[in-house]
Amino acid sequence: MNALPDTVPLAVAERPLLLLRDICKTFLTDEVQTNALSSVDFHVDRGEFVSITGPSGCGKSTLMSILGTLDVPTSGRYLLDGVEVEELDEIERAWVRSRQIGFIFQAFNLIGDLSILENVEVPLTYRDDIPKSKRRGMAIAALERVGMGHRGMHFPAQLSGGQQQRVAVARALVGSPSILLADEPTGNLDSHNGEAVMQLLEELHAAGSTICMVTHDPRYSARAQREVYMLDGRIGQRPPREA
Repeated sequence: MNALPDTVPLAVAERPLLLLRDICKTFLTDEVQTNALSSVDFHVDRGEFVSITGPSGCGKSTLMSILGTLDVPTSGRYLLDGVEVEELDEIERAWVRSRQIGFIFQAFNLIGDLSILENVEVPLTYRDDIPKSKRRGMAIAALERVGMGHRGMHFPAQLSGGQQQRVAVARALVGSPSILLADEPTGNLDSHNGEAVMQLLEELHAAGSTICMVTHDPRYSARAQREVYMLDGRIGQRPPREA
């Protein structure tokens, strides 16, 4: 893994946690070329809460996949905590992902035949630096942090949508990642549960978590510390909000 180049400040406290420079992503299907991302420059500082918003098809999901190391750009540079991600192989990206990134998905993605506690433990099973004897305690602590400690022995089907998303947040938190990537975390929830999950993210940010959230909902996007607007694969200026 390459160190941060001299063109970026070397002090950990000073450099962005995530830094994208001139990122492009092109898909080729049936001889048709689609430019999903075009010359994107983007960063997230440590302790920041950033929202990414824009219309459907603007590139939000593609950008989130690259940020989460689930995909790689066609060109450009992505530095995650000083590491050149685009130069890592698949195994190295998986290693970085398991330790530094916590994912919160729109669809919760809980495993139905595992208990809530077991679901939260799942990310820890991929960590050879965390002994099995410590996993249960870490999962319990993560559930308690999101107000779901009393539901550990239940199964996903026994919980409401809002409760399942809280468990998903606990699962994202359990390994103490450098950043939480939340992809439409309120998208499958009604307004009441969506507000509860949004308040939870705000509480986590206030406690020091770094969060990058994709959302189509302008009400939630505006509550982040910084709002980024995307259109046609580029980061641009948000149109004026309607009165």
